[in-house]
Amino acid sequence: MNSILTFLHIITFISSHIVYGEKTTVISVPNNNNWLLVTTNDNNVKHDRKLTLINLIFVIKNDEQQEKLLKQKFDNVSDPSCDDYANYLNYNEIHEQYLPATTAYGRHVEQWLRSGKLQVKSTRNKEFLIVKSTVDVIERIFQTKLYDYEHKITGQRTLRPVQYQLPTYIHHRVSHIVGFDKYPYVKYKSHNSQITEKKSNSSAPILYRIGSGFSLFTFIMQLVCYDDQYATNSLCNNRFNGFNIILQSSTTKQLIQYNVSVIDSNCMICKNATPVIALYCGGFGLADNDVLCRFNLKEPKTIPNYKAYTIRVRTIFKSPNSYSQTAQYPSAVEKVTMITPDVLVSLYNVDNNVNNTDKRSRQAIVGFQEYYDKKAFKSFSNTYGKNVSLVLGNVYGDHYKDKTADETETSLDLQYMASMGSHIPTDYISSTSIFNAADEDFIGFFVQLAFIEQSKQPLVYSISYGEPDTDLGLVYTTLLNIHFMKMAITGKTVFVSSGDTGTSSTADRLYANKTYML
Repeated sequence: MNSILTFLHIITFISSHIVYGEKTTVISVPNNNNWLLVTTNDNNVKHDRKLTLINLIFVIKNDEQQEKLLKQKFDNVSDPSCDDYANYLNYNEIHEQYLPATTAYGRHVEQWLRSGKLQVKSTRNKEFLIVKSTVDVIERIFQTKLYDYEHKITGQRTLRPVQYQLPTYIHHRVSHIVGFDKYPYVKYKSHNSQITEKKSNSSAPILYRIGSGFSLFTFIMQLVCYDDQYATNSLCNNRFNGFNIILQSSTTKQLIQYNVSVIDSNCMICKNATPVIALYCGGFGLADNDVLCRFNLKEPKTIPNYKAYTIRVRTIFKSPNSYSQTAQYPSAVEKVTMITPDVLVSLYNVDNNVNNTDKRSRQAIVGFQEYYDKKAFKSFSNTYGKNVSLVLGNVYGDHYKDKTADETETSLDLQYMASMGSHIPTDYISSTSIFNAADEDFIGFFVQLAFIEQSKQPLVYSISYGEPDTDLGLVYTTLLNIHFMKMAITGKTVFVSSGDTGTSSTADRLYANKTYML
């Protein structure tokens, strides 16, 4: 509810003025507690307002009655019991038959923008107008001032107004302005809380994660010493002697124990750790002097895959030999093999015969603020694609070249979607910075779709990492839903994650121990 009220704040503070003989509407931009105003004496805040470029996307408003007819078309085309089922339209037909007012509104707004000497790029049906100009021109046209804001966690900077003005007749034709109405959504890794908490008078290790892959159990834990204190700058003054791992079958209740040596425990002081362990230290919020251990349990080769085990861990101390209290992982863990394309093809009986593949088939991965490495795709294809045909299609946008962005999700999705769709071209759409509008992922994606609609578009899309809708508010979410409906009416299928706890920046904060649909 708070996110909805916050977003509706923009509607609450609208007032009208007369400027140069023309009635205008003043729109106040809602505050965002994650973004802090940068003081003017900050040496980094020095923009040449005649050279610094600003990019805006005008999302044109739809007529409400026409939206209702569009919704009815969406329901009918998606209902197998309806005569209109699968009677798809292209984007041009959608706007001609269901949203003609949107195109007309867009023409009016475009004409006004061009009258102010602004550079405007329009989608064919005028539902999106992309504006690019310098700070001084933007401030003059919109009767505003742009201020520097800094994200309090990542340090990212952005320019935003406190309020701006539009001619009232233009305001009534604009649904949303990317770059004005909403602060950027920033992906960041929040510090994950430990699975087991440190208890007073307990020397049990702190378990952060126990996972499985490649037929191995992987343990990540923080070392606690015999005196019930966190290990600091040493392995408990050299009294650490490894870990005792206890596995109990969830079905047979059989107990299996393994001891992990000091060397195999791979415990390191965070400030002196390898890059991999240092990354986990930062991700879990450990101090520089804390000790984190990450290791694979190599011994249990006789333990069958896909069998659940309850896992408990004790620290072994020497002089004299003794055990710490026990830390138990809260959920059972299965030992699983490496999931290769061959495993999935066999498991799901995927047909790899090129003669059975429709030549019109095409699919796509949509990336949000992600780095895409073409070499990684080719390497995966050469290593694991011998029995399937991985076909890389078109790559749209250029933000995927940013090597500072996360790569994992994009690479994983592309590699496995291409594997399961053997012989089918798999496109990659980098939605965010297509028009330097990286602050609103989905609108950037919809703009890209509108521009490539005239080419051979994919009909299947995987979208698994976007801004959490609980942060968007009802008005903005409804705006996005209209464009998802247009995708469905054109016969496109969209796969998204569901039933998980959302993106990493919100999972711990909002959804602990709950299940939500994305």
